[in-house]
Amino acid sequence: MVFAICCLIFTALFLWSFFKERRRFRNAVLLFLSLLCLLLLILDFSGGTWLNRLLLLSVLIGLPAGLLLLSLTFAAAGVISIKRDGWSLAHFLSLAFSIGIWTSFFAACALVLIPGQPALLQALEELLLILALYILFTFLALFLYVLFYLYLPKNTACDYILVLGAGLQDGWAVTPLLAGRIKKALKVFRRAGSRPTIIVSGGQGEDERRPEAWAMREYLLRSGVAERQIVCEDRSRNTRENLQFCQQLMDRQRPQGYNCVFVTSDYHVFRTALLARQLKLKAQGVGSATALYYWPNAFVREYLAIMLRYKAAPVALLLLWLLLLCLT
Repeated sequence: MVFAICCLIFTALFLWSFFKERRRFRNAVLLFLSLLCLLLLILDFSGGTWLNRLLLLSVLIGLPAGLLLLSLTFAAAGVISIKRDGWSLAHFLSLAFSIGIWTSFFAACALVLIPGQPALLQALEELLLILALYILFTFLALFLYVLFYLYLPKNTACDYILVLGAGLQDGWAVTPLLAGRIKKALKVFRRAGSRPTIIVSGGQGEDERRPEAWAMREYLLRSGVAERQIVCEDRSRNTRENLQFCQQLMDRQRPQGYNCVFVTSDYHVFRTALLARQLKLKAQGVGSATALYYWPNAFVREYLAIMLRYKAAPVALLLLWLLLLCLT
């Protein structure tokens, strides 16, 4: 009965929050809680049956196997990224995430299997496990919601299509990643009857010989888009500036109001949507496909960028741990 009530509450909260504003991180948490409560409800109602035993077996085997597969996948992606693109912190992220999973696993084993440990060491292991569970919960919740948001139907009948920059090859040419975004924008453009204005957004990085927007404009012209339908925003240096400067352009051109869609890589869509909401820009995003080996590093980066906005939760967990440490 408790699980049924929790499931109804979290589902109702998710639906209310989602239909009010789909561009919220809390939607990810509420959806994941709803699914967890639903699983517990099914286990509760199926007690003593073959379904219950099957589900329990799936959880007991599937959870460790899933974590093992996740850690190996992220480790492999990190190694491939470093080999292909060179050493950098950004390329090491998924490998670090994999190391974190194994460190948490060994901490759990030590906590359970090694008796008589010093109190401080045991407390530190408990803190590591608390933080690991928090990271695992929020990571999985965000991953599921990012996929859910990515494949939601979007209204592409718009006045503007914003294409976000992503660096240039040798400081001059459009990279495969950026070409994927432009091709996706062209699909949206043609689906909308070739009516919208395309705003290409990206400034000139320190290692680039021209603004990204100029290279993107050149690509669009070669693809048959009329020059009058392309606007360059060539000052921005990051995603927030992409949206801010494009918003200023659109506000000047259509002060009476407009509809817009932004195009970026699939892993980057939800964080961009969060930023758009912050800026009060009514825009939904569509994503272009990304190479599979690139996804883990990119998603860990997105996860960290989003979770930095919610620092209060891990700080609260740390304070609770300190309080319990003082009381014991």
